[in-house]
Amino acid sequence: MGNQVLCSESKLRCTDNCTRISMGDRKEPTLDEGHHCDPAGAVFAENLDDLNDIDKQLMLFSSGTNLIAVRWLLTLGANRFACDSNGTTCLHAACRSGSLSIVDEYIRLDENSKPGQSSLTGIDIAGWTPLHTAVFMGRHDIVSRLLQAGAPADRRNLSGQAVIDLCSDARTRDLIASALQGTSRFANGGRAEPPERNYTDSMGALIVEQVMPGGRLTASREVRFEPFFVPRNPVIKDMLRNPGSRRQFSAIGRAIFDRQPGRGLAFLVASGCVRDYPIDLVSFLQGSSVDLGQIGVFLGEDFSLSKILRMEFINAVGFVNCGIVACLKRAFASFRAPPDLQKVDRILGSLAEVWWRQHQRFGTSTAFPDLASEEEALRQAAEAFAQSPFEENADSNAPRDRELEGFELRRFVRSSSMLHQLLFSSMMLHWNAHAPLPRSQRISLETWLDLNRGLDGAPGTLPDNLLVPIYQLLTTSEIPHLWLGSPQHDVAALPVSDMSTLAQFARVEGWVRIVGDGMPTLLGSTAGNSTAPTADCLHMSSMLSEATASSRRRHPDRCLNTSRDPVGAGGNLLKGRDRQFSDVARGRDAVWLSLCSPLLFLSAGPGSTRTPFAFVNLDGAKLSGIEPARAMFSINGRASCGDDEAGPNTATLQFVLLLPDGRWQHYELPRLVVEVCDRTKLEGWVLYLNEICDATPVMGATSI
Repeated sequence: MGNQVLCSESKLRCTDNCTRISMGDRKEPTLDEGHHCDPAGAVFAENLDDLNDIDKQLMLFSSGTNLIAVRWLLTLGANRFACDSNGTTCLHAACRSGSLSIVDEYIRLDENSKPGQSSLTGIDIAGWTPLHTAVFMGRHDIVSRLLQAGAPADRRNLSGQAVIDLCSDARTRDLIASALQGTSRFANGGRAEPPERNYTDSMGALIVEQVMPGGRLTASREVRFEPFFVPRNPVIKDMLRNPGSRRQFSAIGRAIFDRQPGRGLAFLVASGCVRDYPIDLVSFLQGSSVDLGQIGVFLGEDFSLSKILRMEFINAVGFVNCGIVACLKRAFASFRAPPDLQKVDRILGSLAEVWWRQHQRFGTSTAFPDLASEEEALRQAAEAFAQSPFEENADSNAPRDRELEGFELRRFVRSSSMLHQLLFSSMMLHWNAHAPLPRSQRISLETWLDLNRGLDGAPGTLPDNLLVPIYQLLTTSEIPHLWLGSPQHDVAALPVSDMSTLAQFARVEGWVRIVGDGMPTLLGSTAGNSTAPTADCLHMSSMLSEATASSRRRHPDRCLNTSRDPVGAGGNLLKGRDRQFSDVARGRDAVWLSLCSPLLFLSAGPGSTRTPFAFVNLDGAKLSGIEPARAMFSINGRASCGDDEAGPNTATLQFVLLLPDGRWQHYELPRLVVEVCDRTKLEGWVLYLNEICDATPVMGATSI
């Protein structure tokens, strides 16, 4: 996905499955072959398929603000010249959305490299240099730093555009003009600055982010973001008055959660087992016997609901007067850290926010005229807190004399962003010290100290008396809470199984083909096609999800990550346990149907990697239109007693699509027609459905 409206060149991979919802006529968009899509530094998961795991992680972290993650990956052997299928390099990604400190890191590495090995001159598939990307994105500070480092300002991309042609900011335009004129400022290696001049922000109040000194991104004062969370009423209401139904639905929700946590939460809310409020969802996760690893997986997602739940989860723990190691142990005591470094990074970012807020609450809010007076106030606050009776969150087993804690720690960690990076670095150190790696790949104390210097853009900000105790604590003893993924002794926890997720609850299940009148279909299907292919339903489920990453629009079977190694540097924490079960000769339109009274679940198939993506509520439904010769039957909505039988039948079935981000989408279908693939199971389906629907086949239908 790039900066053009139309993506018409096949060589530029925006996404392999660019799908659109269509509720009416299906018309393929007309593409102008003269247009093309420029990558502009964008990084998408499907464009990283040709890279190894550690280089993928480097590309992803380069487009963020976590400098310490970039340093760790480079230290472990990542290739800073790696590029995706669009030719986007790590520096391209950093210039688009990364922090200034990450750009500085790559420039520093260039300065220490052999002649000719510079990432400043790298071009992507559209001929864009990193400077093109920074100028196009309007990142003035990064443009200034690139020009200062010698980035060529006269290069043109494949469309013939020079850097200045992409510039829409007057201040940045003056920088580029100065560079093209070869002013003495650039010739002497000075910082790139335009002549003194008054500039008007071209975006005005629409600017919602600012790059602060040190490369930190902060929200502007013009716009304030708030989490968007709208409680909704469940689809199923009356049936939950029966305690037996509630227990059954809760058990089904836990089973789905243990395979796919987002859809599990969606079912629990849609079925009425859990209220659609963060505190209720967190209470359910804490009080239910669900997979701790799946809790960590969902909390680490970039969904809005995941951010809300992880803040609620972490904020319930007290971190006041905690050091780095004790803070990590408490945070991961109630769930397991995921193996994906991107998810770990999000969790640790929220943890740093909570730690910082809790210490602000117990500290002073006075504004200080200089840094020395603020440090003195923090020192006094630390001494006063140590003498206070507030010890309810104290951990008697924590090594209090071996690491800086609370306000003493805050004296040196100047921001929540800096704390976030130190927490991430500590998690990586624990993994590195205890994973089955060669001795040559272990991080020494000297390397650890160098890695954590200058996290806020200034060298030497973290002293040795802060870093050395953390290194000793994490390398001398293994802490199970801090494993990325499952601990080593849990490697062979779950056996591979071809049983469906709901096998223990299903009265009957098997492969079927579904014809659903009024079911939403996707653009690209045959017009008027009444089938609902499994792949289409799965695509729709991902597409309706709030996530905008194109990788989530791919078929889930292609998105499975069987490698549990967080950085691909050896020492897999978990081996891939899941295998795919082929759909033999059933075709793409086959779906796995499970009847768990009174719900009918649709899945992509049986096996440990497949979970229900939708269900139909059969309460008030009626079985009709049984055709043994074609192995088909129909399920209709039943009109209420007050309906006029002479009038049109307005009864509908409730079809609920379970979304990967924890939400659900409700549709009303007039009818569901099912064709059983295994004809020997038709009688079982009809008998159980008759029992549930308590109905007699309609006149003219053939009974078995």
